[in-house]
Amino acid sequence: MVRLVIFLLMSYSTIILFRSRYGQSRLWEFQAVAEYLYPNHSFQWGWNETAQLYYGGDYGPSIVQKLPDSLTAEQWSDVAVRCIGCKSVFQVVGEGVTLADCIADVGRWSDHDILKLVPDTWSMQIEHLGKMQRLHPKERRIQIEQFRDVLGILTTRKVDLESPDTELVLLKDCRSLEDIDPSTDRQATHYHWLLKRIKATKYPSAKILFERSDVKKRAFISTTTMPADRALLMANLAGVQQGNVVLDPFCGSGGLLIASALLGASTVGADIDDALLSFTDRVLPFPHSPHRPKRGVERVSYGDSFLELGLDEPILLPGLDIQSASFVSRVLQANDGQKYDAIVTDPPYGIRESTSQMSNLELVGVLAKVAQSVLKPSGRLVFLQVIKGDSDNVEHRRLALYEELQPILQTYRLDLKHLVLEKFNTQNLRATVVVEKQG
Repeated sequence: MVRLVIFLLMSYSTIILFRSRYGQSRLWEFQAVAEYLYPNHSFQWGWNETAQLYYGGDYGPSIVQKLPDSLTAEQWSDVAVRCIGCKSVFQVVGEGVTLADCIADVGRWSDHDILKLVPDTWSMQIEHLGKMQRLHPKERRIQIEQFRDVLGILTTRKVDLESPDTELVLLKDCRSLEDIDPSTDRQATHYHWLLKRIKATKYPSAKILFERSDVKKRAFISTTTMPADRALLMANLAGVQQGNVVLDPFCGSGGLLIASALLGASTVGADIDDALLSFTDRVLPFPHSPHRPKRGVERVSYGDSFLELGLDEPILLPGLDIQSASFVSRVLQANDGQKYDAIVTDPPYGIRESTSQMSNLELVGVLAKVAQSVLKPSGRLVFLQVIKGDSDNVEHRRLALYEELQPILQTYRLDLKHLVLEKFNTQNLRATVVVEKQG
């Protein structure tokens, strides 16, 4: 299995590192962003099954995937930088099972090619996949210096460790076969790449958007505020982009509205909690945080989190119950009678669910009915659902949930595009569901 992964990577000059968090959603996010940024391209994804199921955990912060040659490395980097689930895109300079193999492979580059590859200042660093003891600085330096002979022409270029124009990365795969397939005997699998990090050219980084909108920094939050990274992931799964109009019918304190607005959308939020959805200043206690300005307890309103980020305030529909007969008409009226590009929402569960008097499947039915009424053709509905189960039966529960959702969605001519489960707590799993209205 591991040899197959290596063979596939050797066939491509561009690879990407995904964060180990978010499960398969990190791949769907990348697909969604690529497809709306480059709608005239046809992509054959062919993701590696092992890497899809490998969550990293204690065994490394990244997952390596090959990229098809549909786009240039720079275009792929522009896609990746908008995805919270991606780390970086790289051009493969050299590779091999051993460090010596990798060095020999790098040696195929001529001095002219190397200077063209690294036109200005540069640096080189080491990163690992999997469990490995931290290298002593001397060992790290020795490994880097082993490339000195084949990269000797780079002595004509200036080294810049702070902000180099070109970053070279020695990536070492130190995972074991047991990490990837527990049924195999424990055996180290080593592979080495020398990579050039490809910088994005057009778009703001999802990491920067996340840091700007971190819950710890917001003026207005509630007990159910969604983390900024999860909100950005969901907005990207919905294909939210500049000029869209996005609805969240369970908007709470606005985490998903903020994420959608950061991606350039206008937003409309509804929630049955009319006291929460108000632009009127009120006194709120804030948790202590070194990141949040020392506001203490002061008067703030719903819109302050948007204004502090330089975003337009959302249109709010306080006290509007998704089960009410007027819900669709009021939501369309809030968008000047026009249909929406996407619905991105986190329906109530736990304590909040008990007030809705709806089961999970009944809630999906209501959401599907609303989506059919207010979404444009090919518009997406993205939502979360918490269900009973543990990490020992994830795939069984995923298939069961798929069978439960399909007839509901088909009734309203909606296609289930993606469904993944991940551990939520000791007793529950969380599903990320991506649905698309038929065109």
